[in-house]
Amino acid sequence: MKLRWLCAALLGPALPALAQVPIDAPRGNYEGADNIHWYQQTPLQREEAVKLPITVGRASQCNSGNTSVVCGGGAPLREALPLFSAHGLPTLDIVLQVDSAKTEGFSFPWRRATREVRRINDALARSAVPLRVIVAHIEFVDFSGFATVSDIYDDYFINNKSRNIAQQHNADAVLAVINGEARPTEPSCGYAALGLSSYWPAVGITACSDDTNDALNQDTSAHEFGHMLGLGHDGEPGDGAFIPYGNGFFDLQTGVSTIMSQGSQSNERVPFYSSPQLNLGSAVGTAMGNEEKANASKALTEVAVTAALFAELNFGPQALNNARRRVAAPPPKVID
Repeated sequence: MKLRWLCAALLGPALPALAQVPIDAPRGNYEGADNIHWYQQTPLQREEAVKLPITVGRASQCNSGNTSVVCGGGAPLREALPLFSAHGLPTLDIVLQVDSAKTEGFSFPWRRATREVRRINDALARSAVPLRVIVAHIEFVDFSGFATVSDIYDDYFINNKSRNIAQQHNADAVLAVINGEARPTEPSCGYAALGLSSYWPAVGITACSDDTNDALNQDTSAHEFGHMLGLGHDGEPGDGAFIPYGNGFFDLQTGVSTIMSQGSQSNERVPFYSSPQLNLGSAVGTAMGNEEKANASKALTEVAVTAALFAELNFGPQALNNARRRVAAPPPKVID
C-alpha cells in the first residue's frame, strides 16, 4: 500500500477543481495557474508519487473476530472477507488501458484517461473518503476486435486476464477508458465488476468519458469506481452492495441524486457519494443520504484500506501460499 502526502507548497498557486484548462490546451502559462498543466498537478504517476512522504501507517486486520461484518461489528458484509484499517490516506494503484481508436471527440486520449482518475479522486475527496487513486501503468489497447463494450468487459475475465494485468504491474485495479464515439455503448456508459473480491482485482470500464455522449459524463468513472469497491445503485433488490448502506441516494422531492444513484437520468446529480451528513440546503433538498440504506461515503471508507491492499495480499510475499490464488468465479457485472 503506497500512500503519500502532498505538501501544498509543492504545488504552487491553486488551480480550480478539475483544472479549468481545456483538455487539448498546449503547455504554457494560464491565468491563476502559473505554468501548471495536467502533468504538473498532484502526481498521479506511481513512480513520482513514491518520492513523496508516506501518507499512511501500517495496516492491520480489524474484523478478525468475525469476517462476516464490518470492522467494529454491526453491518453484515455481502460475503465474508478480512477487512483492514490504517491511519492515514491509502492509495489504490490502478492500471489504465486506453482505447487506441482515434476520433475527433476522443482527442488527447491519455489526458482524458488521467482526467478520469482525477475525477475519481475529486469525488473521494469531496466525500471525505480517505483514499487516493494513482496510476501504476498506462497503455494504449486495441479494442477493435470486440463488437461491443460488453464484450470488452467479458474478455477481462477470460483466462484470468484482469488478474494477470494487475499482477504484471503490481496494481490493485484495472480501468479501461473506451472511446465512446468509436464504439456502441448499448447504450450503457459503463460496466464494472461488483467488488469487493478476495481474488479478482477491481475492474471497470467507462465508455462515456469523452465529450460526445451524455450529460453525466463527468461522473461516469466515479460511478464505476464505486461499483468496483462494492457500491450499489439505490439499494433495490439485486443491487448487491457489499455493505447494506453502500448505495446512492435519490431525492424524490427535488429529483437530485448522488453519484451512485440511477434515480436521475438528467444532469441533476451532485458529485458526491451519498451521506446523511451531506446537506446541500433547501435549494436542492436536505440530507443526501441516510444511515440505513444510503451512506456510500461511509461504506467506501470502511473498505478503502482493504481495496488498496489487493496487490500486497495477492501478489506479495505474504500471498505466495494463499489459498485465494486458485481460480475463482468472476464477480457479478454491473451495467450502467
